[in-house]
Amino acid sequence: PSPNPRSPPRPRGPQSAPPHPRISEPVRVPRATAMASAEGPVLLHSFNVGMTCEGCAGACRRVLSKIDGVTEVRTDVAGKSVVAVTTGEVDHAPLLEALLKWSQASGKSVEYVESRLDDAAAPPAEAAPEAAPEAAPEAAAEA
Repeated sequence: PSPNPRSPPRPRGPQSAPPHPRISEPVRVPRATAMASAEGPVLLHSFNVGMTCEGCAGACRRVLSKIDGVTEVRTDVAGKSVVAVTTGEVDHAPLLEALLKWSQASGKSVEYVESRLDDAAAPPAEAAPEAAPEAAPEAAAEA
């Protein structure tokens, strides 16, 4: 039989796919910029998630990276932990809600652990003492 001239030929044999990027690396969300810390405090929101494979970790990263304010998502399958890095005043509630929605579909457990300031993103502690001596001479001049 002659091939149909309207349909493209089907590829035969095994297809080689491009190499997949490492899934275990943190996902950087394109919205994040170098000036993200200027938008507000950098918070780390931690969750215990019943991940069993890199597929679960990838799903958690995809779900959380869609939320405004999330700049990075870190996953650890062995430790069953997910950390969402956010800027600004992002509450943990929408993050938990997104993970719970995923958990209902996947049958995995999700538990909120904590939210805390990222110590690495905090301004240097030396900046505060420098401002104090400048105030003292002004006070002495007024007296």
